Amino acid sequence: MGFYALAYAREHAGPSWAAYHLSRSKMLAVEALGLPRDDYFREDPGVETGGCDSPNHGDYTGVGARGLARGHLAPSKAMSWDPDAQDATYVTANVVPQHGGFNSGAWAKLEGNVRAWACTLGTVYVVTGVIHGPGAEPPLPWDDGTDIDVPTQVYKVTYTPAQGGRAVAFLFDNAGMPATAAALRAGMLSVDRLEAAAGLDVMPDLSGSQAKRLESAPADPRAWPLAAGSTFACTRDSLAARPE
Repeated sequence: MGFYALAYAREHAGPSWAAYHLSRSKMLAVEALGLPRDDYFREDPGVETGGCDSPNHGDYTGVGARGLARGHLAPSKAMSWDPDAQDATYVTANVVPQHGGFNSGAWAKLEGNVRAWACTLGTVYVVTGVIHGPGAEPPLPWDDGTDIDVPTQVYKVTYTPAQGGRAVAFLFDNAGMPATAAALRAGMLSVDRLEAAAGLDVMPDLSGSQAKRLESAPADPRAWPLAAGSTFACTRDSLAARPE
Protein backbone atom coordinates (compact mmCIF):
# COMPACT_ATOMS: atom_id res chain seq x y z
CA MET A 1 0.00 0.00 0.00
CA GLY A 2 2.82 2.38 0.82
CA PHE A 3 0.85 4.69 3.12
CA TYR A 4 0.57 2.29 6.04
CA ALA A 5 1.62 -1.25 6.99
CA LEU A 6 -1.00 -3.92 7.59
CA ALA A 7 -1.06 -7.48 8.90
CA TYR A 8 -3.94 -9.57 7.56
CA ALA A 9 -5.30 -12.65 9.38
CA ARG A 10 -6.74 -15.16 6.95
CA GLU A 11 -8.30 -17.15 9.80
CA HIS A 12 -10.37 -14.13 10.89
CA ALA A 13 -11.00 -12.70 7.39
CA GLY A 14 -9.75 -9.32 8.53
CA PRO A 15 -6.75 -7.30 9.67
CA SER A 16 -4.77 -7.95 12.85
CA TRP A 17 -3.14 -4.52 12.98
CA ALA A 18 -2.24 -1.45 10.95
CA ALA A 19 0.74 0.84 11.56
CA TYR A 20 1.13 4.38 10.26
CA HIS A 21 2.97 7.66 10.78
CA LEU A 22 1.36 11.04 11.36
CA SER A 23 3.07 14.41 11.45
CA ARG A 24 2.27 18.05 11.91
CA SER A 25 2.63 18.75 8.19
CA LYS A 26 0.26 15.89 7.39
CA MET A 27 -2.34 17.17 9.86
CA LEU A 28 -2.08 20.66 8.40
CA ALA A 29 -2.68 19.10 4.98
CA VAL A 30 -5.76 17.25 6.32
CA GLU A 31 -7.36 20.58 7.18
CA ALA A 32 -6.18 22.33 4.02
CA LEU A 33 -7.54 19.64 1.70
CA GLY A 34 -10.80 18.90 3.56
CA LEU A 35 -11.34 15.63 1.68
CA PRO A 36 -14.80 14.04 1.99
CA ARG A 37 -15.29 10.47 3.18
CA ASP A 38 -15.79 7.71 0.64
CA ASP A 39 -17.51 4.94 2.67
CA TYR A 40 -17.21 2.34 -0.10
CA PHE A 41 -14.68 -0.39 0.68
CA ARG A 42 -12.95 -2.26 -2.12
CA GLU A 43 -11.15 -5.59 -2.05
CA ASP A 44 -7.45 -5.19 -1.37
CA PRO A 45 -5.25 -6.27 -4.31
CA GLY A 46 -2.28 -6.60 -1.96
CA VAL A 47 -4.08 -9.22 0.08
CA GLU A 48 -5.15 -11.06 -3.05
CA THR A 49 -1.57 -11.05 -4.35
CA GLY A 50 -0.44 -12.47 -1.01
CA GLY A 51 -2.62 -15.52 -1.52
CA CYS A 52 -5.48 -14.53 0.80
CA ASP A 53 -9.02 -13.66 -0.13
CA SER A 54 -10.59 -10.53 1.34
CA PRO A 55 -14.29 -9.76 1.68
CA ASN A 56 -15.92 -7.16 -0.51
CA HIS A 57 -18.10 -4.25 0.54
CA GLY A 58 -21.29 -6.27 0.20
CA ASP A 59 -20.05 -8.91 2.61
CA TYR A 60 -20.46 -6.33 5.37
CA THR A 61 -24.10 -5.68 4.46
CA GLY A 62 -26.23 -5.99 7.57
CA VAL A 63 -23.63 -4.85 10.07
CA GLY A 64 -25.83 -1.89 11.00
CA ALA A 65 -28.75 -4.19 11.85
CA ARG A 66 -26.45 -5.93 14.33
CA GLY A 67 -25.30 -2.67 15.88
CA LEU A 68 -21.91 -2.93 14.21
CA ALA A 69 -19.96 -0.67 11.84
CA ARG A 70 -17.13 -1.00 9.35
CA GLY A 71 -14.28 0.16 11.55
CA HIS A 72 -11.02 1.37 9.98
CA LEU A 73 -7.74 0.37 11.58
CA ALA A 74 -5.77 2.95 9.56
CA PRO A 75 -8.31 5.79 9.88
CA SER A 76 -9.70 7.72 6.94
CA LYS A 77 -9.52 11.16 8.58
CA ALA A 78 -5.94 10.87 9.78
CA MET A 79 -4.84 9.62 6.36
CA SER A 80 -6.66 12.31 4.39
CA TRP A 81 -3.48 14.37 4.11
CA ASP A 82 -3.29 12.95 0.58
CA PRO A 83 -6.13 11.72 -1.67
CA ASP A 84 -4.32 8.49 -2.48
CA ALA A 85 -3.49 7.87 1.19
CA GLN A 86 -7.11 8.30 2.19
CA ASP A 87 -8.27 6.13 -0.71
CA ALA A 88 -5.92 3.37 0.47
CA THR A 89 -7.83 3.12 3.76
CA TYR A 90 -11.05 2.13 1.95
CA VAL A 91 -10.22 -1.53 1.48
CA THR A 92 -11.90 -4.36 3.35
CA ALA A 93 -8.50 -5.64 4.53
CA ASN A 94 -8.35 -2.47 6.70
CA VAL A 95 -11.79 -3.03 8.25
CA VAL A 96 -13.10 -4.91 11.28
CA PRO A 97 -16.67 -5.24 12.56
CA GLN A 98 -16.71 -2.66 15.36
CA HIS A 99 -19.49 -1.81 17.79
CA GLY A 100 -21.33 1.05 16.10
CA GLY A 101 -21.72 3.34 19.11
CA PHE A 102 -18.13 2.78 20.15
CA ASN A 103 -16.87 3.42 16.60
CA SER A 104 -18.62 6.76 16.29
CA GLY A 105 -18.23 7.75 19.93
CA ALA A 106 -15.30 6.92 22.20
CA TRP A 107 -13.10 5.50 19.43
CA ALA A 108 -13.65 8.56 17.22
CA LYS A 109 -12.67 10.76 20.17
CA LEU A 110 -9.47 8.81 20.68
CA GLU A 111 -8.61 9.14 16.99
CA GLY A 112 -9.24 12.88 17.21
CA ASN A 113 -6.83 13.09 20.12
CA VAL A 114 -4.17 11.15 18.20
CA ARG A 115 -4.43 13.72 15.40
CA ALA A 116 -4.05 16.46 18.01
CA TRP A 117 -0.91 14.83 19.39
CA ALA A 118 0.55 14.59 15.87
CA CYS A 119 -0.14 18.29 15.42
CA THR A 120 1.28 19.49 18.73
CA LEU A 121 4.17 17.03 19.11
CA GLY A 122 5.24 17.12 15.46
CA THR A 123 5.35 13.39 14.78
CA VAL A 124 3.72 10.22 16.13
CA TYR A 125 3.81 6.56 15.16
CA VAL A 126 0.61 4.60 15.66
CA VAL A 127 -0.29 0.91 15.75
CA THR A 128 -3.99 0.05 15.81
CA GLY A 129 -5.11 -3.54 16.17
CA VAL A 130 -7.60 -6.08 17.42
CA ILE A 131 -7.69 -9.06 19.76
CA HIS A 132 -9.86 -12.11 19.19
CA GLY A 133 -10.64 -13.60 22.58
CA PRO A 134 -13.33 -15.73 24.18
CA GLY A 135 -16.92 -14.55 24.27
CA ALA A 136 -16.92 -13.01 20.80
CA GLU A 137 -20.14 -12.13 19.02
CA PRO A 138 -21.18 -14.49 16.21
CA PRO A 139 -19.17 -13.85 13.01
CA LEU A 140 -20.50 -12.25 9.87
CA PRO A 141 -21.28 -15.04 7.39
CA TRP A 142 -19.18 -14.96 4.25
CA ASP A 143 -20.18 -17.34 1.49
CA ASP A 144 -16.87 -17.06 -0.39
CA GLY A 145 -14.50 -17.70 2.48
CA THR A 146 -13.91 -17.88 6.21
CA ASP A 147 -16.61 -16.09 8.20
CA ILE A 148 -15.65 -12.57 9.25
CA ASP A 149 -14.88 -12.67 12.96
CA VAL A 150 -15.94 -9.89 15.31
CA PRO A 151 -12.97 -8.94 17.54
CA THR A 152 -13.49 -8.86 21.28
CA GLN A 153 -11.08 -5.96 21.91
CA VAL A 154 -9.41 -3.13 20.01
CA TYR A 155 -6.24 -1.27 20.88
CA LYS A 156 -4.12 1.67 19.86
CA VAL A 157 -0.47 2.36 20.66
CA THR A 158 1.05 5.79 20.08
CA TYR A 159 4.75 6.65 20.22
CA THR A 160 6.51 9.97 19.73
CA PRO A 161 10.26 10.57 19.68
CA ALA A 162 9.61 14.17 20.72
CA GLN A 163 10.79 15.45 24.08
CA GLY A 164 12.97 12.42 24.77
CA GLY A 165 10.38 9.92 23.57
CA ARG A 166 7.28 8.47 25.18
CA ALA A 167 4.60 5.94 24.37
CA VAL A 168 1.11 5.00 25.54
CA ALA A 169 -1.38 2.24 24.83
CA PHE A 170 -5.17 2.05 24.96
CA LEU A 171 -7.20 -1.16 25.17
CA PHE A 172 -10.99 -1.39 25.06
CA ASP A 173 -13.66 -4.02 24.73
CA ASN A 174 -15.40 -3.92 21.36
CA ALA A 175 -18.62 -2.79 23.01
CA GLY A 176 -20.51 0.33 23.98
CA MET A 177 -18.84 2.70 26.44
CA PRO A 178 -19.19 6.35 27.45
CA ALA A 179 -17.67 8.72 24.92
CA THR A 180 -15.82 10.76 27.53
CA ALA A 181 -12.22 11.68 28.21
CA ALA A 182 -12.51 9.93 31.58
CA ALA A 183 -13.56 6.67 29.89
CA LEU A 184 -10.63 6.93 27.49
CA ARG A 185 -8.21 7.51 30.36
CA ALA A 186 -9.57 4.36 32.03
CA GLY A 187 -8.39 2.40 28.97
CA MET A 188 -4.80 3.70 29.20
CA LEU A 189 -2.10 1.17 30.02
CA SER A 190 1.59 0.60 29.53
CA VAL A 191 2.83 -0.76 26.22
CA ASP A 192 4.19 -3.82 28.04
CA ARG A 193 0.73 -4.71 29.32
CA LEU A 194 -0.80 -4.20 25.88
CA GLU A 195 1.84 -6.39 24.24
CA ALA A 196 1.15 -9.15 26.75
CA ALA A 197 -2.58 -8.99 25.97
CA ALA A 198 -2.09 -8.84 22.19
CA GLY A 199 0.85 -11.25 21.94
CA LEU A 200 2.69 -8.77 19.75
CA ASP A 201 5.87 -6.68 19.85
CA VAL A 202 4.60 -3.30 18.66
CA MET A 203 8.00 -1.56 18.75
CA PRO A 204 10.40 -4.06 17.15
CA ASP A 205 12.68 -1.42 15.60
CA LEU A 206 13.62 0.33 18.85
CA SER A 207 16.85 -0.54 20.61
CA GLY A 208 16.56 -2.89 23.58
CA SER A 209 17.20 -0.26 26.25
CA GLN A 210 14.96 2.30 24.60
CA ALA A 211 12.14 -0.19 24.09
CA LYS A 212 12.40 -1.35 27.71
CA ARG A 213 12.17 2.22 29.01
CA LEU A 214 9.24 3.22 26.81
CA GLU A 215 7.27 -0.01 27.02
CA SER A 216 7.54 -0.47 30.78
CA ALA A 217 6.66 3.12 31.67
CA PRO A 218 3.24 3.39 33.35
CA ALA A 219 0.60 5.21 31.33
CA ASP A 220 0.69 8.89 32.30
CA PRO A 221 -2.44 10.89 31.45
CA ARG A 222 -0.51 14.13 31.97
CA ALA A 223 1.85 13.21 29.12
CA TRP A 224 -1.07 12.41 26.79
CA PRO A 225 -3.79 15.01 27.49
CA LEU A 226 -7.22 13.97 26.24
CA ALA A 227 -9.75 16.49 24.95
CA ALA A 228 -13.46 15.71 25.13
CA GLY A 229 -14.25 16.18 21.44
CA SER A 230 -13.62 13.95 18.42
CA THR A 231 -12.94 16.78 15.97
CA PHE A 232 -9.58 18.51 15.93
CA ALA A 233 -8.43 21.07 13.41
CA CYS A 234 -4.66 21.34 13.05
CA THR A 235 -4.14 24.91 11.94
CA ARG A 236 -1.12 27.14 12.20
CA ASP A 237 -3.04 29.29 14.64
CA SER A 238 -3.38 26.27 16.97
CA LEU A 239 0.37 25.69 17.11
CA ALA A 240 3.33 27.08 18.90
CA ALA A 241 6.26 27.48 16.52
CA ARG A 242 8.07 24.15 16.85
CA PRO A 243 10.24 22.45 14.25
CA GLU A 244 8.90 19.13 12.95
